[in-house]
Amino acid sequence: MFGLLIGGLVVGFLFVVLPLILLKAFFGLVFGLLALPFKILGGLFKLLGGLIGGAFGLAGGLIGLVVGSVAILAGVVLLPLLPLLFFAGVVWLLVKGASAVAHA
Repeated sequence: MFGLLIGGLVVGFLFVVLPLILLKAFFGLVFGLLALPFKILGGLFKLLGGLIGGAFGLAGGLIGLVVGSVAILAGVVLLPLLPLLFFAGVVWLLVKGASAVAHA
């Protein structure tokens, strides 16, 4: 009795499940081969986009590095000159005020 049950399951597997598995594999292979050129083209576009994005990222990084370096250099050079700029502004205001009084 138990042997018939196992035999029925094996026959059911062979006649129902196995053809469905083979059909799924066949359709997967057919549609996979139909989609293959599009997958290759998509991979090429992805590679091209990555290369272009990498080039722009590298250019942007270099521009940022140059701008940052110039800003730091300008700060280092101009920061010690701030007291001189302050005194020059005070002298300019005094001269302007004295010339305005002389014209009035």
